[in-house]
Amino acid sequence: KNLLTVEMSNSIVEIKVKAFYSCINLKNINFSNSLRSIRDSAFSDCRSLNNIKLPDGLIDLDDNSLYNCISLEKINIPNSLTTIGNGAISRCEKLSNVEINSGNDNFIFENGKLYNKNKDHLYFITKNSIDSSVSEVTIEEGIKQISKYVLYFYSNVKVLNLPSTIQVLSKDIIPDSVERLNISENNVKFSSDGVNIYDDTTLT
Repeated sequence: KNLLTVEMSNSIVEIKVKAFYSCINLKNINFSNSLRSIRDSAFSDCRSLNNIKLPDGLIDLDDNSLYNCISLEKINIPNSLTTIGNGAISRCEKLSNVEINSGNDNFIFENGKLYNKNKDHLYFITKNSIDSSVSEVTIEEGIKQISKYVLYFYSNVKVLNLPSTIQVLSKDIIPDSVERLNISENNVKFSSDGVNIYDDTTLT
């Protein structure tokens, strides 16, 4: 809990689940060049963490791995990274700069939003790119999946409109303030009555 800096030896290829969970004083990490995976919640709730550089060779950034790192301002996506897990960088309220290395074509960062290369999976929206006072939010057509807590910074949204293309839903993507949830009538998987969500593929 009292760690300030972590220096990793080159023998480390994986950071285990919750290895540094809630190390609230941790500010800096120097990763090993041999690191391949950062597992679930490895650095979750490290609230002082503000300086990291993900190493070339890293392949997997698992679910919740940097969740709620509220002081993190910048993160790089190395050429080798292929997987960003659910909620990996969610609720990082100061994170405004996602630098994708020129050799990585698996991800796209534009207008404060981090997507996969097909722009059908939305991983993260920066807090400084949105108007948190808006009462209605519409997710663009083409999005099939939204990682959890992506819409967390829309703290006053009352109406959420989801596209015909959405295929994966969970309660973690819907802000607590939402009073009405609309799903495009052209969506063949889900429907909504404004309050409840129905998976139409399970109906017979």
